[in-house]
Amino acid sequence: MIKAIFFDIDGTLIPHGEKQMPSSTIDALNQLREKGIKLFVATGRPPNSISHIYDMFDFDGFLTANGQYCFTQDHVIFEKYIPKESIYAIIPYIEEKKLPVLFATLNKNYRNQYNVGDFDSIWPIVDLNTVKDEKMVQIMAYIDPKEDDAFIEHLPLCQSARWTDVFADIIPIDGGKDKGIDHILDDFGISLSQTMAFGDGANDITMLQHVPYGIAMGNASQEVKDHAYYVTTDICDDGIYHALIHFGVLEK
Repeated sequence: MIKAIFFDIDGTLIPHGEKQMPSSTIDALNQLREKGIKLFVATGRPPNSISHIYDMFDFDGFLTANGQYCFTQDHVIFEKYIPKESIYAIIPYIEEKKLPVLFATLNKNYRNQYNVGDFDSIWPIVDLNTVKDEKMVQIMAYIDPKEDDAFIEHLPLCQSARWTDVFADIIPIDGGKDKGIDHILDDFGISLSQTMAFGDGANDITMLQHVPYGIAMGNASQEVKDHAYYVTTDICDDGIYHALIHFGVLEK
């Protein structure tokens, strides 16, 4: 029996470029809630970037920053930050290569002077050396995928959890959505054998492989689909609802 379900946000709960969940997804979440199933967000977004989700549905908990900060509305379940030695090590490389980078704390994101475009225009431009001692839950590096290895070479104790070609999420080497799931399940007293998860990005792969029923959205990349237990339809083609029907979690 399924007792807990984890949902990625972008491309899974909400179509890319849009601001609302499909009506079928909202209906499915409400039906799951009536059945007593615990519902969790599992996103690569830092906790300061999910406020839009709070008004859409009353989730039981939140796995953010690819598992680095997990919480409910009333308590923190788990928190882990980028090691200070890693921050100190990467800043000279960022400056040398003039790489656009965001540093995310729990409450705000900082960007350096090399950032361009509107995606991060709401965050202040700073000299990264002035904020390097703050608790950073995640780094977002605007680098091409082929640059990931070189970037990580200058960032000890960290790994890339990339889900888009635009930028790479950088988290501690022992982090990941799978680890965040374990912390949340332990807090709620739910067995891993009673869970399923939905995702569409490469940073969802560890999560989809970790739970018994890892569902890839139809709009996911082939790499993600290859690591999923089941591939459902596109997010805009009622993908979450169809998968829940397929596995008998919901009835038609």
